[in-house]
Amino acid sequence: MMRALALVALLTIAAPLRAETTAGIDFAAILAEDQVRAQCVRGLAEPDDTCTPDEFGEIGTIDGRRFAYAKYKIVEKAYPTLHTPRVIIFERVPTGLRPTLAPDSDPAYVLYKPVLIHSGTRTLLHVPGYESGTGNFNRESLYVWSGKNWRSVDTTSWRDELGKRLPKGLSANKGIYPDYATMTAATALWRRNDSNACAEGGRAAINLTWRGDAIALKDFHMVKAGDCGEAPERKR
Repeated sequence: MMRALALVALLTIAAPLRAETTAGIDFAAILAEDQVRAQCVRGLAEPDDTCTPDEFGEIGTIDGRRFAYAKYKIVEKAYPTLHTPRVIIFERVPTGLRPTLAPDSDPAYVLYKPVLIHSGTRTLLHVPGYESGTGNFNRESLYVWSGKNWRSVDTTSWRDELGKRLPKGLSANKGIYPDYATMTAATALWRRNDSNACAEGGRAAINLTWRGDAIALKDFHMVKAGDCGEAPERKR
């Protein structure tokens, strides 16, 4: 398995001020912004890899603490045609930037700018992403603010529960991208003999809820679907 697949994300941190290391990154280090913008953070890539900065920006402020992000592109020497995107979340401190989170990634992933979302009383940090290919699977990372640190959110178990509760013969075969502000989602549904390109089993509207630090399935119902299970076009 390629080394890019073996990089482990920092999913939980006991406290932002505590030194943590994951995938070689020193999470206690204080880095200059110019350094973060100009070169790869040490430990993110293997020594033989090529790592180049791709993007830098602000995320926002929570409880008086400011967060920023940087995106990098890693090319492994053994696989020069594959580019692995990586995102690092930083907390701004008086002397610079401290790495806080580094979600895992893969050459097949496309990652977008991290954003803050308010879900009821919770503040979430969302790193959107998907896996390229016919499945277009959701490869997001989601964290909830505890008041002191970010905690990883389980965003996948509810999909297993949905699969068990769907009417017999129907399945959700592609990525589902919830709206965590409203805790809703929707998906086309495939019958057993449907082609991957066109779901003809209808469409499900999904309501989600919180169960600790996990997203859970609340309920769902069937709704009108357009062609291939897509949402019907709204009449102007």
